[in-house]
Amino acid sequence: MKRLLCGVLFLLVFSGASVSKDRAWTTGTLVNAEIQRGTRTVGIPSLIGSGPMIATLPNDVVLYTIDDGKYAWVVSMRMIKKHDKPINGTINAPVKFAVDNEDCYLLDDQGREHKLVVERKTLKTH
Repeated sequence: MKRLLCGVLFLLVFSGASVSKDRAWTTGTLVNAEIQRGTRTVGIPSLIGSGPMIATLPNDVVLYTIDDGKYAWVVSMRMIKKHDKPINGTINAPVKFAVDNEDCYLLDDQGREHKLVVERKTLKTH
């Protein structure tokens, strides 16, 4: 019985992971990538009892503009960890992306998927 339960859980976890990869991919052009540098202040609890310490950490945002022919999409990625890096993409090159509500999934030049946030969608007027 325990093996059956583990097997069912295994199938649910991995079938759910494969379903999330089924996206309606669109090809657009990566028009721009712009980094907006910022910082955030956080309190760090003291371990010794001298009171909390204050630290300033990065809070950078990268804005990507994608043109799909009908819309211009501005999507963002927040870089808050020390080792976060912008997506490896080529400006004015084709890029595959998929939009799901406020989320945008973007494939970089190596085919790795990145989750970003849709900031705005603008109808292009020709």
